[in-house]
Amino acid sequence: MVLTVQIVLNVLGAITDRTCAGRNCGRLGERSLAWGSHVLLDWLSNDTRPPLGIMALWPLTREYYKASIEIFLPVSRRYWESRFWIYNLRALIVELAVMGPIAALVVWAARRRRGQNPGSDPGVRPRGLTPQ
Repeated sequence: MVLTVQIVLNVLGAITDRTCAGRNCGRLGERSLAWGSHVLLDWLSNDTRPPLGIMALWPLTREYYKASIEIFLPVSRRYWESRFWIYNLRALIVELAVMGPIAALVVWAARRRRGQNPGSDPGVRPRGLTPQ
């Protein structure tokens, strides 16, 4: 299902995205990376309920795939248990430790890129163009 959803979302996004109207399709790549990274992170998480793993290649195959290493801790949904908050706090700390530096790097790179390309600011219009 993951592959099918990614394809459908990218096609719909390309149809509706104004940036694809003649210039470039940068948003299409961003959508693919966002969805693909979500699948990767799900694959690296600890799945505690059967069937274990993710159906990453559905509809091509109905097999479940599970990573041999588990980076992310399981998240408890049993709010009535006394250790509910402790389990979830640990999972949150691990996720922040892993994803925090990656998110900071992405923000830094985006700001640096914007600074090198003054025309990338959506509030700045090139000369000679007026809004319609």
